Amino acid sequence: TRPLQERDALSGGDGLIGSGKAEARIAEQRTVQTIVDAYMAANRLTTITGGIAITRGTIPALPAGIADYFRQATSCDYVVPATGLVPLAAEAACTQ
Repeated sequence: TRPLQERDALSGGDGLIGSGKAEARIAEQRTVQTIVDAYMAANRLTTITGGIAITRGTIPALPAGIADYFRQATSCDYVVPATGLVPLAAEAACTQ
C-alpha cells in the first residue's frame, strides 16, 4: 500500500492538496499586500480613501493608478480597508 500522506494527497483529504490551496491563498495575500504597500509608499499615503475592492479574475481600477502595480488578476476576492492591511481571503472567495 501507499504511504498515508500519498493516499491523503491523492484523495484530496487532509493531505497535500488541501494544504496547497491554503498555501496558495497565503502566498497571494502576501503578494497583494506587497502591491498595496508599494502603491501606498509611492503615493505617500497613510490610508486609502474608500479602501480597495478586488474581484477575482480582475485587476482593480480604483484607486487611480493601482492597476499599474498588478501583473495579473488575483484568484481571490479582497476587500482592503483604508488602512491598507490585506486580509487573508476565505477559501470560498477564491477560484477553485
